[in-house]
Amino acid sequence: MVRMRSARVISAVGWMVGLILSVNTVWATPPAPWTDTVLSARKIPESRVQATRAITVITSEELERWGAMFVSDALRHVPGVYVRRSGGIGRVTNAVIRGSGAAHVLVLVDGVQVNSPTTGAFDFAHLTTDNVDRIEILRGGASALYGSDAVGGVIHIITKDGGEIPGTGVAAATEFGTDRTSRETGEFRWSSGPSRFSTSISRIDSNGVSADDDYRNMTYSGRSITQLTDTVDLDTAVRYHEGRVGVDDGAFRPDPNRRNTEKLIIASTTLSHQVADWWQQRLQVVTNRSDFVDLDQANPGTTQTQAESRFVTKLIGGEWRHDVTWVPWGGIALGAEVESQAGDTGSFDKRVRTGSLYLSPHVTIADRLTLVSGLRWLRHNTFGRDSSWEASAAYRFGKDGPKFRAGYSQAFHAPTLNDLYFPNFSNPNLVPEESDNYEVGLDHAWGDGRFAVSTTLFHREVDQLIQFAGVAPVNIGETEQRGVELESAVQLGHGLSLEGHYTYVGAYEEPSREELLRVPHQTADLSLRYAPRERLAFDARYNFVGSREDVGRQKLGHYSTVDVGMHFQIHRFAELYARVENLFGRRYQEIIGFPSPRTAVYFGGRVRL
Repeated sequence: MVRMRSARVISAVGWMVGLILSVNTVWATPPAPWTDTVLSARKIPESRVQATRAITVITSEELERWGAMFVSDALRHVPGVYVRRSGGIGRVTNAVIRGSGAAHVLVLVDGVQVNSPTTGAFDFAHLTTDNVDRIEILRGGASALYGSDAVGGVIHIITKDGGEIPGTGVAAATEFGTDRTSRETGEFRWSSGPSRFSTSISRIDSNGVSADDDYRNMTYSGRSITQLTDTVDLDTAVRYHEGRVGVDDGAFRPDPNRRNTEKLIIASTTLSHQVADWWQQRLQVVTNRSDFVDLDQANPGTTQTQAESRFVTKLIGGEWRHDVTWVPWGGIALGAEVESQAGDTGSFDKRVRTGSLYLSPHVTIADRLTLVSGLRWLRHNTFGRDSSWEASAAYRFGKDGPKFRAGYSQAFHAPTLNDLYFPNFSNPNLVPEESDNYEVGLDHAWGDGRFAVSTTLFHREVDQLIQFAGVAPVNIGETEQRGVELESAVQLGHGLSLEGHYTYVGAYEEPSREELLRVPHQTADLSLRYAPRERLAFDARYNFVGSREDVGRQKLGHYSTVDVGMHFQIHRFAELYARVENLFGRRYQEIIGFPSPRTAVYFGGRVRL
């Protein structure tokens, strides 16, 4: 049966490619790949051509192209990233990078850390793509610049700010599809003189993939930038969502009265001051608050009583950063950070406080060689002082030649509040995890950007990794994750473009060589776009996830899915679109015991004024 399904998938992809290549259309050259500006490599804008790290950027245009409702939908197609969701829409969703744990991936929204102080990970279940301008994924350790949670990498979601083009804009979209899923969004942007602003509001409703699995999401997002003086800017962003999902009774049985609800608010204020041509300082204050409620109402006609659990987490922090460019070819970043994280589960109410100083010098020689280093000193109120450092380099062989890059980084990661304090399921004797990350890579684009390839080899060693053994977490000793990432992008002409990537990860405990749980050895992605006319475009995407071990060393087999979509611009202000997810109805589980959705069909329309 698996071979038959695989054959059907290969046949379908081959049929689509053949159809696309058989049509004679007008040549259109899209923007050259991997030449845009990125923020996450050094926390300041820089050309990705000079970046010394492996970075993927997902733009708002790509999010619309694929109809991604949630940020996690887009992350599924990033090299080195594996997304796992426990069932249908609204269920717990985590992302890992290069075989890391979910708590080893730092997630930022407009510079605000949103990882949970209690679990250490971020649940992407309710984070929609509304008002998102871009998503930057920095793969590999970055603790010297970002702090202790950036062991495996950084995922940074950046909100739209209204743009620099003067004027106003209004957009609205609606779509509906399988399981009575509907989505309505509205956006407004304004830009005039020294100020610009963008805001959005959206709602998602769905009956879910099974009985009593209904879902609802309300999201608001807004960001504004105001130039207070010729040298001072004020950047303010806020995001709020409320997600509610029906869940089972804890034994995989439907429960008509049990609901999980999360309310999350994220806010940041940043004051930037251009002190001199060679000196800029930035002061940022951030906060987030999550209120999660698990409510199981009594079932009628039974002796069951209502049960309710509530988990409240809070974060407040600040960063003062100085970027000094004393010569045209180099400079240094200096910063200080303070952060307070708190968790109240009803069973415990604890707080973690950290303070750190960091510096990161960088030089660029002859516009070919870029050298970056970093050092962070950290003080943790429970585990005392520690430090981490990193160094990376990139060398370009000529203006249009390939770029070689290499890097090393250290990381320190403290146990979470749940690890230390959760009643009956904690271990106060845990020690922090420490890691060493190595990577080398080669990037090359040619033919005016129509062809591009990238290869990255990576290796990570983690000492004192924290994992559950029985009912409590323990430090299991050393683990190793190593592998390779291959990427390519081709503009074939006649309106046809092709992108793909492949990742291999070997993740093991040492010295037993047992596999780390829920880490697939292989993932791959292939996407095709065919735009025969300016107003018409077709998309197809193939995604493969290899086998992996789950709880109890149970083996989950490999699976592959195919998604297709179409966009048709009926007017310069309006477009219609449709997409089919999991076209061939493949049955699979990302988390054991939680079947993923089968074929889903969606239709929608969008208006821009």
